[in-house]
Amino acid sequence: MLPMEGLEKATGSKITVTLKDGTIVIGKLAGVDQNINLVLEEGSAAGKETTKNLGKILLRGNSIVAISMD
Repeated sequence: MLPMEGLEKATGSKITVTLKDGTIVIGKLAGVDQNINLVLEEGSAAGKETTKNLGKILLRGNSIVAISMD
């Protein structure tokens, strides 16, 4: 299975995304495109010192370091 197909099949599932700046974003995958831009619902971000509820969020593919399925 190609990585893109795996992400498309994970729609509706909880995922964890690590960004280039070290922020960890957790949420339910609502959508993905060919550039690995992700739309998450019920998102929350954990930085070095704080956690913030984000609701629905768009993550640009070029800012993503890693994606894991929970």
